[in-house]
Amino acid sequence: MIFYSSYYLLFLVMCLSAPRTNRGRLECMLAFQAMIVGSFISFAIFLIAPVEVGGRDNLDDPGLLSSMFSSLHAVDPPFNSWPSLHVLDTIIASWFIVRWWAADGSRRAMFSIAIPMWTLCALIALSTLTTKQHYIWDIVTAAALALLLLWVTRRGLDAMDETIAAARFEADLS
Repeated sequence: MIFYSSYYLLFLVMCLSAPRTNRGRLECMLAFQAMIVGSFISFAIFLIAPVEVGGRDNLDDPGLLSSMFSSLHAVDPPFNSWPSLHVLDTIIASWFIVRWWAADGSRRAMFSIAIPMWTLCALIALSTLTTKQHYIWDIVTAAALALLLLWVTRRGLDAMDETIAAARFEADLS
Protein backbone atom coordinates (compact mmCIF):
# COMPACT_ATOMS: atom_id res chain seq x y z
CA MET A 1 0.00 0.00 0.00
CA ILE A 2 2.93 2.33 0.71
CA PHE A 3 4.44 1.92 -2.75
CA TYR A 4 1.04 2.17 -4.39
CA SER A 5 0.46 5.51 -2.65
CA SER A 6 3.99 6.79 -3.33
CA TYR A 7 2.92 7.13 -6.96
CA TYR A 8 1.28 10.45 -6.12
CA LEU A 9 4.54 11.87 -4.77
CA LEU A 10 6.26 11.26 -8.11
CA PHE A 11 4.40 14.18 -9.67
CA LEU A 12 5.82 16.53 -7.04
CA VAL A 13 9.31 15.00 -7.30
CA MET A 14 9.18 15.38 -11.07
CA CYS A 15 8.27 19.07 -10.83
CA LEU A 16 10.99 19.70 -8.24
CA SER A 17 13.58 17.75 -10.25
CA ALA A 18 13.16 19.70 -13.49
CA PRO A 19 16.00 22.13 -14.15
CA ARG A 20 15.15 25.73 -13.29
CA THR A 21 15.69 26.89 -16.85
CA ASN A 22 13.41 27.57 -19.79
CA ARG A 23 14.45 24.24 -21.25
CA GLY A 24 13.70 22.49 -17.97
CA ARG A 25 10.23 24.01 -17.91
CA LEU A 26 9.66 22.94 -21.53
CA GLU A 27 10.81 19.40 -20.75
CA CYS A 28 8.53 19.28 -17.71
CA MET A 29 5.62 20.39 -19.91
CA LEU A 30 6.50 17.66 -22.42
CA ALA A 31 6.53 15.09 -19.61
CA PHE A 32 3.08 16.12 -18.42
CA GLN A 33 1.82 16.24 -22.00
CA ALA A 34 2.97 12.64 -22.47
CA MET A 35 1.09 11.67 -19.30
CA ILE A 36 -2.04 13.52 -20.43
CA VAL A 37 -1.98 11.87 -23.86
CA GLY A 38 -1.46 8.50 -22.14
CA SER A 39 -4.41 9.23 -19.86
CA PHE A 40 -6.67 10.12 -22.80
CA ILE A 41 -5.70 6.92 -24.61
CA SER A 42 -6.27 4.93 -21.41
CA PHE A 43 -9.64 6.58 -20.76
CA ALA A 44 -10.73 5.69 -24.29
CA ILE A 45 -9.75 2.07 -23.62
CA PHE A 46 -11.57 2.17 -20.24
CA LEU A 47 -14.75 3.18 -22.08
CA ILE A 48 -14.40 0.91 -25.12
CA ALA A 49 -13.14 -2.22 -23.35
CA PRO A 50 -13.70 -2.02 -19.60
CA VAL A 51 -11.91 -4.70 -17.61
CA GLU A 52 -13.12 -5.52 -14.12
CA VAL A 53 -10.65 -6.60 -11.48
CA GLY A 54 -12.09 -9.43 -9.42
CA GLY A 55 -11.21 -10.79 -6.01
CA ARG A 56 -11.53 -7.51 -4.18
CA ASP A 57 -14.18 -8.76 -1.79
CA ASN A 58 -12.19 -11.49 -0.05
CA LEU A 59 -10.53 -9.29 2.58
CA ASP A 60 -11.74 -10.85 5.83
CA ASP A 61 -9.36 -9.08 8.22
CA PRO A 62 -11.29 -6.39 10.13
CA GLY A 63 -8.08 -4.48 10.87
CA LEU A 64 -6.51 -1.30 9.56
CA LEU A 65 -5.17 -2.87 6.36
CA SER A 66 -8.62 -4.13 5.40
CA SER A 67 -10.16 -0.71 5.97
CA MET A 68 -7.38 0.90 3.88
CA PHE A 69 -8.10 -1.50 1.01
CA SER A 70 -11.83 -0.90 1.36
CA SER A 71 -11.27 2.86 1.15
CA LEU A 72 -9.04 2.44 -1.90
CA HIS A 73 -11.52 0.19 -3.65
CA ALA A 74 -14.39 2.59 -2.83
CA VAL A 75 -12.75 5.52 -4.64
CA ASP A 76 -11.16 3.52 -7.48
CA PRO A 77 -13.76 1.44 -9.32
CA PRO A 78 -12.68 -1.94 -10.67
CA PHE A 79 -13.59 -1.07 -14.27
CA ASN A 80 -10.60 1.14 -15.14
CA SER A 81 -8.03 -1.58 -14.99
CA TRP A 82 -6.51 -1.76 -18.46
CA PRO A 83 -3.97 -0.20 -18.95
CA SER A 84 -2.60 0.88 -15.59
CA LEU A 85 -2.24 4.65 -15.25
CA HIS A 86 -0.05 4.10 -12.19
CA VAL A 87 2.47 2.21 -14.31
CA LEU A 88 2.18 4.52 -17.32
CA ASP A 89 2.77 7.70 -15.32
CA THR A 90 5.44 6.12 -13.11
CA ILE A 91 7.55 5.08 -16.11
CA ILE A 92 7.29 8.51 -17.73
CA ALA A 93 8.00 10.37 -14.47
CA SER A 94 10.92 8.05 -13.62
CA TRP A 95 12.47 8.50 -17.05
CA PHE A 96 12.40 12.29 -16.73
CA ILE A 97 13.61 12.31 -13.10
CA VAL A 98 16.56 10.08 -14.00
CA ARG A 99 17.27 12.27 -17.06
CA TRP A 100 17.36 15.45 -14.98
CA TRP A 101 19.25 14.13 -11.96
CA ALA A 102 21.86 12.44 -14.12
CA ALA A 103 22.18 15.39 -16.53
CA ASP A 104 25.90 15.70 -15.93
CA GLY A 105 26.32 12.29 -17.55
CA SER A 106 28.45 10.77 -14.82
CA ARG A 107 28.00 7.07 -14.20
CA ARG A 108 27.87 7.65 -10.46
CA ALA A 109 25.01 10.13 -10.75
CA MET A 110 23.25 7.90 -13.25
CA PHE A 111 23.33 4.84 -11.02
CA SER A 112 22.68 6.69 -7.76
CA ILE A 113 19.33 7.88 -9.11
CA ALA A 114 18.53 5.34 -11.85
CA ILE A 115 18.62 2.23 -9.67
CA PRO A 116 16.36 3.65 -6.92
CA MET A 117 13.93 5.19 -9.41
CA TRP A 118 13.53 2.07 -11.54
CA THR A 119 13.28 -0.05 -8.39
CA LEU A 120 10.49 2.23 -7.14
CA CYS A 121 8.87 1.96 -10.57
CA ALA A 122 8.91 -1.85 -10.36
CA LEU A 123 7.58 -1.78 -6.78
CA ILE A 124 4.71 0.53 -7.77
CA ALA A 125 3.85 -1.80 -10.66
CA LEU A 126 3.95 -4.79 -8.30
CA SER A 127 1.81 -2.94 -5.77
CA THR A 128 -0.96 -2.49 -8.36
CA LEU A 129 -1.21 -6.29 -8.40
CA THR A 130 -1.12 -6.74 -4.63
CA THR A 131 -3.79 -4.08 -4.04
CA LYS A 132 -6.03 -5.96 -6.49
CA GLN A 133 -6.17 -2.97 -8.80
CA HIS A 134 -4.68 -4.56 -11.93
CA TYR A 135 -3.67 -7.72 -13.75
CA ILE A 136 -0.23 -8.37 -15.25
CA TRP A 137 -1.60 -7.60 -18.73
CA ASP A 138 -2.52 -4.09 -17.51
CA ILE A 139 1.07 -3.51 -16.44
CA VAL A 140 2.57 -4.86 -19.67
CA THR A 141 0.31 -2.75 -21.89
CA ALA A 142 0.84 0.36 -19.76
CA ALA A 143 4.61 -0.11 -20.01
CA ALA A 144 4.35 -0.51 -23.79
CA LEU A 145 2.22 2.63 -24.06
CA ALA A 146 4.65 4.54 -21.81
CA LEU A 147 7.61 3.48 -23.96
CA LEU A 148 5.76 4.56 -27.10
CA LEU A 149 4.96 7.94 -25.56
CA LEU A 150 8.57 8.35 -24.41
CA TRP A 151 9.75 7.57 -27.93
CA VAL A 152 7.48 10.32 -29.29
CA THR A 153 8.54 12.67 -26.47
CA ARG A 154 12.18 11.94 -27.21
CA ARG A 155 11.58 12.98 -30.81
CA GLY A 156 10.05 16.20 -29.45
CA LEU A 157 13.15 16.80 -27.35
CA ASP A 158 15.37 16.21 -30.39
CA ALA A 159 13.27 18.66 -32.44
CA MET A 160 13.59 21.20 -29.63
CA ASP A 161 17.38 20.75 -29.69
CA GLU A 162 17.44 21.29 -33.47
CA THR A 163 15.32 24.45 -33.15
CA ILE A 164 17.58 25.84 -30.43
CA ALA A 165 20.69 25.00 -32.45
CA ALA A 166 19.27 26.65 -35.57
CA ALA A 167 18.36 29.78 -33.60
CA ARG A 168 21.88 29.97 -32.15
CA PHE A 169 23.39 29.46 -35.59
CA GLU A 170 21.30 32.29 -37.02
CA ALA A 171 22.20 34.51 -34.06
CA ASP A 172 25.89 33.81 -34.66
CA LEU A 173 25.54 34.82 -38.32
CA SER A 174 23.96 38.14 -37.37
